[in-house]
Amino acid sequence: MKYHRVFLAALLAALVPLKASAHVVFADAMADPGVYYAGFLRVGHGCDGSPTLTLTVTIPDGVDMAHPQPKPGWTLETAKDKNGRVTSITWRGRLEADQFDQFGVLVKLPKVEGPLYFPTKQVCEKGEQNWSDIPKPEQDWHDVPHPAPVVNIMEGMSSMMMHH
Repeated sequence: MKYHRVFLAALLAALVPLKASAHVVFADAMADPGVYYAGFLRVGHGCDGSPTLTLTVTIPDGVDMAHPQPKPGWTLETAKDKNGRVTSITWRGRLEADQFDQFGVLVKLPKVEGPLYFPTKQVCEKGEQNWSDIPKPEQDWHDVPHPAPVVNIMEGMSSMMMHH
């Protein structure tokens, strides 16, 4: 049983984009299905030395509730569909190119296991980057040029994370 847990932990660690500091990623990219998930999008740098001015995250289908966390010095904007569901969240402010920060969002995750992608657009003083590439099922997250932030939804994540 102990080896099974070690193998599962190693497998899950391989799924989480830990070395992707150059990308926009979720600080904790694993969660149980159907839970309220407080995710923090980590922005590790600007665009080729230019400060980040806007970050927009698209809320994927299947996520029925999304609330942004306010950030001091940044304005917030949410877009909603005709049913009132939040479809995107935009923060506007300034993050110097050589600094990093986190942008929080509380979402109700769907009750389905698997990767859930949150395409994100980073607009800088000069240039922009769309973190919106979604790997094919046989492809690794790191193998696409501009991977979308992902939450890996798998039953038992909460209890496993508490034991570490």
